[in-house]
Amino acid sequence: MKAAIVVGTNDPEIQNYFDDRQEAAIPKAYREGSGLAFSSLKVFRFDPHNKDGLSYREYVVRVSQRYDAVACVVGVDVYDWVDGCENLFFTTFFNFPGWQPNYQNFFSKHFSSWLKNFSEIAKAGGSQKQRTMLLLPVTAFDADELRALPRLLKDHATEGRFIRILQSYFASVGGRQTPKRKGGGDATKFYVDDRRHFFQLGLEEHAEAGELPPHDFFCRAGKFIRFGISIKDKRHFNVTEEKPKDRIHIRLKNCHGQEDDYGPKTHLNIFPNGHIE
Repeated sequence: MKAAIVVGTNDPEIQNYFDDRQEAAIPKAYREGSGLAFSSLKVFRFDPHNKDGLSYREYVVRVSQRYDAVACVVGVDVYDWVDGCENLFFTTFFNFPGWQPNYQNFFSKHFSSWLKNFSEIAKAGGSQKQRTMLLLPVTAFDADELRALPRLLKDHATEGRFIRILQSYFASVGGRQTPKRKGGGDATKFYVDDRRHFFQLGLEEHAEAGELPPHDFFCRAGKFIRFGISIKDKRHFNVTEEKPKDRIHIRLKNCHGQEDDYGPKTHLNIFPNGHIE
């Protein structure tokens, strides 16, 4: 599994540090025989004056298409660069104190505080079952544990409890998996939300999440990345009612927050970013 770290700051000295050190900024224990999920770990330093005119968040999305997982390491001076991106990025923040003797000590400690957590969520992205649970559309799958997850992962990204939070989420959502008819002949399992709608990640890629307005950055980025995990396919969830003959008719917010009625249809196509067809 290839992973990347994208450093963002307006501090010129810290920019120079990462330009000079690159992967050497990662503690040696995590570069060699660390037991992390990554076969390689690359460090990029975002240039606010890049020739393509990309914002930090646009640059992270671009990097995500070349790697399996991406972590954002962001200075508190540019907190707004990732504001509102909890559903998209795995993010940690740093605030370099003036009394710290050198960058190497500071960033070695900072990286050590979250690399195992990043490895854990990247590893989940490589598990079909756990990946599916992470890709459930936050705007459509009605479940408290999914609504709470983005903020929990952001707030505890550097803490030991991160892995427990992640595993608790998998246990809770895993408990929602059930066949439509218990004891029936069809053992196909679905994830069932609080409104008793049945979500199944389809194998087909016959539809695509929107690009043009009114779709915004979050709609487009949500096609490619979720909690730092890269999304390279175009699969969506097929959402149905429990009884095969019942047509689904529901009011939902789409990927850019517009609320509308959908159906009645045999099923809805809902993408991980919340786009609905």
